[in-house]
Amino acid sequence: IEYILRTGALWKGTVSNLNVRIETDTGMSCRKIKYLNSSFKGKCISDNVLEIKLKDTVLDKDIRLLYEKR
Repeated sequence: IEYILRTGALWKGTVSNLNVRIETDTGMSCRKIKYLNSSFKGKCISDNVLEIKLKDTVLDKDIRLLYEKR
């Protein structure tokens, strides 16, 4: 999964608040999501929901995730 945020870097300055929620299908645990290099990070707020909260952030990278089926 890749969610491109760097295009937002065209905005000058920082983004004051950005919340991204990724909800997996039933039976797909959020804890199996791995972050790829240079990704914004978040936390699992339930078994199938990952939440990434950014505050006063320059959008200089993307959200890059890998779901491990094993």
